[in-house]
Amino acid sequence: MGLDYPAFEFENMISIMMFDLFQYGLELRCSKITLEKGDTLFKIGDVTRGLFLAKSARIDFCRYGESGELIIIQHVFPGTYFAQPSLFRERYQCDAVCQHAGEVLMFEKADVLTVADRYPRLWEAMMQTLLTEVHSARLRIEILSIKAAKARILYALGCGMFDGNISNFAYQIGLRPETCYRSLKDLVTEGKIANPSRGSYCL
Repeated sequence: MGLDYPAFEFENMISIMMFDLFQYGLELRCSKITLEKGDTLFKIGDVTRGLFLAKSARIDFCRYGESGELIIIQHVFPGTYFAQPSLFRERYQCDAVCQHAGEVLMFEKADVLTVADRYPRLWEAMMQTLLTEVHSARLRIEILSIKAAKARILYALGCGMFDGNISNFAYQIGLRPETCYRSLKDLVTEGKIANPSRGSYCL
């Protein structure tokens, strides 16, 4: 199946590489999956299927602790490729649950691996992306270990995590949007952060 490629501004290397491959006329089998909030794209233990692109859906990678508590491992936002490690595994290591209804594109595993074998730079891009994801996961663990909302926000701002969208920022650092907005406002009043323009916050 050919792909009517979405016009995203991709920020990671693998996205750029995949876009270039399509520009060169290579086709990967692609299927479109429509998800509603709460739908499970795949579960831990399922046989791996391929590389995914969140076209408009927002996905959470999660596992469950020994006492049944939900543990969020990673947030996936629209315009992002995900599940790259599954290309090298037989089964998924976590659940992928839709948190915001939308579409996901799935590229067949065999096709992606075949194309990657032909283009060594794609392998390099995948490895770089995986390293970035490991760093992001570690950073998220550090941030979630900070109990106080204001301290958590200050740390996240210092790490450059705020992209201008308060809802996304709150979601990434594990706060409710209203709590995040109120804490940002208090931090500005206290002189601990700056609010140079509407919707913009920095140290």
